Amino acid sequence: SRRWEIEVDFRHLKVTMQMDVLRGHSPEVVEKEFWVHMLAYNLLRSLMWDAGERYAETPTKLGLKGAIQHLLPHWPPFRRKRLAVEFADLLALIAAEWFPFRPGRVEPRVRKRRPKQYTLMTIPRHKLKNMLPMENF
Repeated sequence: SRRWEIEVDFRHLKVTMQMDVLRGHSPEVVEKEFWVHMLAYNLLRSLMWDAGERYAETPTKLGLKGAIQHLLPHWPPFRRKRLAVEFADLLALIAAEWFPFRPGRVEPRVRKRRPKQYTLMTIPRHKLKNMLPMENF
């Protein structure tokens, strides 16, 4: 069952946090992108932990996607005058998004991303453009 939780965390990182396809083109940018995703994930998990402790829920049973959906309307900044009230409201919303206990849950290991119907680009783009018929422009 512990392995299942690890698989769910990996899925959250890849799918929920949209990290399944990194957009950087150089190793340095990909590394920065990776660390930004990890920072955002850990910040969300700390919010979920605070919500769980405040409202007596198990933090690991709170939903990450629900936390993201409740956080986005409050972002970028909270209004300074109502910061404590808005933060408490946010934690209450996050704590309400919990999963029931589901023992023995098993899912098949399959690839979700479908292959594209196009061939790989093996020659430079400008040469490919020259090979296209003019009616495509």
